[in-house]
Amino acid sequence: MNRNLSVKLGAIAFLIVLLLVPLLMIGGLIQERQELRDGVVREIAQSSSFSQTLSGPLLVVPYRKIERQWKTPEGGGALYQDVKTVNGHLYFLPETFDLNARIDTELRSRGIYEARLYHAENRISGQFQIPVKLGLGSDFEDYTFDAPFLAVAISDIRGIEKGLKLDLNGQLMDFQPGTGLSWLSAGVHVALPALDSSNEVVLNYAFDLRLPR
Repeated sequence: MNRNLSVKLGAIAFLIVLLLVPLLMIGGLIQERQELRDGVVREIAQSSSFSQTLSGPLLVVPYRKIERQWKTPEGGGALYQDVKTVNGHLYFLPETFDLNARIDTELRSRGIYEARLYHAENRISGQFQIPVKLGLGSDFEDYTFDAPFLAVAISDIRGIEKGLKLDLNGQLMDFQPGTGLSWLSAGVHVALPALDSSNEVVLNYAFDLRLPR
């Protein structure tokens, strides 16, 4: 009787093993297909762009400033004036900022695998208000200004789907690669006309930005 029971238990164990084999094969196939699908999704994403972060627009005015400081010689004696030139930037944020966005979807496939891309049609507009003398005080005459520019940071500029143009007070200008600022991530910028610092300057801006994700 013990022998019959052992045989039955052995047969049951054998059947369990036989059933586990196809289950393991199916599990391995599912994992392989999942890895292939993830690879296809990454490939499609790399052909487009990754998640996007948009910063700006920021109006930038580069400057050189003469700084004067009275100093006493180390060994004593009469005061003397130390004069040096420093470089910097003035930054202006828009007074108003409007964003109108529309999202479209696109289905891309590689073999039996598919991934969905999102295209954002963005209309960005608003207004800058630059104060008299660029908001500087009594030392305004110590400043020399270079050409201003408008900077927009875009985390993955590969996603820009068509040429960017800035509409500034009705005048169209082309954006160029790079923000023009070392501390601001990848993006674009556009050179602007010189500002009339003797008066308040109002700049109405608008541009269309199409980005996929």
